[in-house]
Amino acid sequence: MHRALKRRTTLVVGVAVALTMFSACTPAEAPKPIATPGVEPTGTVELWHFFTDREAKALDDTLARFKAKYPKVTLTVKGGQDDAKVTTAIGAAPARTWPSATPPTSSASSAPPAPGST
Repeated sequence: MHRALKRRTTLVVGVAVALTMFSACTPAEAPKPIATPGVEPTGTVELWHFFTDREAKALDDTLARFKAKYPKVTLTVKGGQDDAKVTTAIGAAPARTWPSATPPTSSASSAPPAPGST
């Protein structure tokens, strides 16, 4: 009787281990895309850098892949720049405001009510 119980226990444990292993090896379902691609990027990007030799070559290779992937984006690359040139250019650039920094123009009726007026 003891021997039969031992065999049965071994068999049950073996089947449980086998089922666990097989269930862990099943492939997951293919991931679904989160969203469809949006509008193709366009515009102009100007990149100033101070890299030389190997770093400049690596940057050029990366930018070539970028241009191949996004042909409607114009890249202007200005190498050989240093901190003084960049600082001077930033100081000389005209002030720009982002659309979100511009206060909205709206009528007084769309303004939120003053505290305590409701």
